Amino acid sequence: MEKQIGEFSFRAITFIFSPGFAGTVNMQVTFEGSATGFGLTLGTMAVTCSGPESGVWQWCGANYPDSGTCLTGTAQGDFEDRGSKRWHTRGLLTISDGRVSVVDGEFDLNARTWNGRLFERK
Repeated sequence: MEKQIGEFSFRAITFIFSPGFAGTVNMQVTFEGSATGFGLTLGTMAVTCSGPESGVWQWCGANYPDSGTCLTGTAQGDFEDRGSKRWHTRGLLTISDGRVSVVDGEFDLNARTWNGRLFERK
């Protein structure tokens, strides 16, 4: 069992769609919010939909903790449809200080949120 090390709560700000290869659709979503131990978080999720129920995502963002430093991070993973305009996301996050975490969340289109948990990578 993975040990939970934090949570994140993001609100979607903008959505940009573009055509991809072989009938895929690319989407970029900008987010703002916070994550345990990271403070204010800003970032962009790039999504490639391979069909209506699944696809892959990438993340690039920056965190501004209370310490006054800035940490950046990149992540990638996959997603699957949960119904009711919600998708389960799972992937790996690499932080600029060298830490790597597992990201497990849910994107809710109606609420325009991406919320989830961070786990220690084994």
